[in-house]
Amino acid sequence: MSKFKNKILIPGGEAIAEAMRDLYTLYDDSMIDWFAALYCHEIGGYYYSNSGRDNEGFLPDIESTAQALRFIDQSGLKGDKKNFSEVIPEWMGKDIARYIKGLQDPNGFFYHPQWTREHTDSKLSRKARDLGNGLHVLSCLGYKPTYDTPSGEKGDGLDFYGNPIAKVQTVTSDGKVEERAPETAIPDNLKNKAAFLDYLDSLDIKNNSYSVGNTLTAQKRQIMYRDEVLRSEGADYSLCDILIKWLNDNQNKENGLWDETVNYHAVNGLMKITGVYGAFGVLMPNAETAVNKAIAAMGTDEIPNAVTCVYNTWFAAERVLRHMRTLGTEADKINSAAVLERLRMKAPEYIRMTKDKLAVFRKSDSSFSYTPNASSANSQGCPVAIRGTNEGDVNATIICSSELLYYMYESLGIREYMIPMFGKADMDRYVELLEKGRK
Repeated sequence: MSKFKNKILIPGGEAIAEAMRDLYTLYDDSMIDWFAALYCHEIGGYYYSNSGRDNEGFLPDIESTAQALRFIDQSGLKGDKKNFSEVIPEWMGKDIARYIKGLQDPNGFFYHPQWTREHTDSKLSRKARDLGNGLHVLSCLGYKPTYDTPSGEKGDGLDFYGNPIAKVQTVTSDGKVEERAPETAIPDNLKNKAAFLDYLDSLDIKNNSYSVGNTLTAQKRQIMYRDEVLRSEGADYSLCDILIKWLNDNQNKENGLWDETVNYHAVNGLMKITGVYGAFGVLMPNAETAVNKAIAAMGTDEIPNAVTCVYNTWFAAERVLRHMRTLGTEADKINSAAVLERLRMKAPEYIRMTKDKLAVFRKSDSSFSYTPNASSANSQGCPVAIRGTNEGDVNATIICSSELLYYMYESLGIREYMIPMFGKADMDRYVELLEKGRK
């Protein structure tokens, strides 16, 4: 692990650095071994957890693969390279690209063989996240999707091996055979204004803002692209505007959240929902009120029942403060600076509380479980692990380590002082483990 330096040159920086140094004691080199052991050489992807790897009925998945690769980017393992693609073995990059391209359906979405297509289609967040993660990994590896996607990315019309995909053949009324590319899916809930309004009416955002926010933000790229298409076809409405108005109308103006009660669940919802506002380039109403609630949640004595309760307080604070600076008025910028100053004063205490809360999720192999005594058996509604197993998982582990550290430093405005978790020697060992597992 990289050596920690005690130099943060801001008022109170020494106390923040000391608290951060203590937080880093949660992480050690065994995390490298744990990640490497989850990679499946036969398939070209990462498993979600040890129980998913070691039991029948489970396979690697796109999101776990994307998250494991993102850990390389965020933890310092990639060093000064652009992204993970420059430090993983060449064979591994090709295997991952082959795996992901092979999961894409002609309708543009990605489907896993271990989950039925019908089940996946019923889980909008699962389908949307796989689309976004699959496209991101392919892009980093220098590949395009095979087929055009519902979020607007154009396919290259080739499978991984460079072979052209089969065209769809149709017979015209005069008996001629015509060929065309496969038809890209238009999600039912995004077909038009009426369908979108019906969909929004079905969502219980006031009682379940976290789940609703998660599903909406997972679809944001699809919503934006469909909005462009509809308006190019002459629509006199905007799906993006409709969604923002709906979110504004449903916000609790007194606390800036979407739940009546201020707790971890409500702040989790805030983090997800602000992803929609940010993607659309709009500052949420009552932003200062909301960010103060997120910051207060860092210091609450409420017991977290999932790692997201700890992580999302910092993520929500970072995102709202950033939006206030970049999307708000001059008054918003001034207010964000005042909030940041107050957060920095409380940061040493909140960092130590964060460490204590995370410790209950840590496992002996340096991974983290989603709940204190077990990892979630399902990811976005699809099975990924043996239920009740007290083990770490890829999602929880990056949330508790590289991603949390990133948003802590960013929320405090001290990103330039961030100490990487690992370095080149650790990446060399990671590659050595991967090569050994290949034999």
